[in-house]
Amino acid sequence: MLTGKYDCTSFSKVDTDTKTNICNIISARWETFGTELVFTITADRFLRNMVRAIVGTLLELGTGKILPEDLKKIIES
Repeated sequence: MLTGKYDCTSFSKVDTDTKTNICNIISARWETFGTELVFTITADRFLRNMVRAIVGTLLELGTGKILPEDLKKIIES
């Protein structure tokens, strides 16, 4: 659900000086390395605190605090 070109304002810090919040997320994936869980994301650009907000949202999804439908709504908002 994260990949694609769209407005990433919902994952950005507010009141920034960017001209646009459109980002093209090329890939986003979790990998396990021993006991570590690593998130890797590739995009044409990142907004301030964007990766931190995405990881936090995905952790909420993974722990059941939000549903996949909620993630879709966050992206669309």
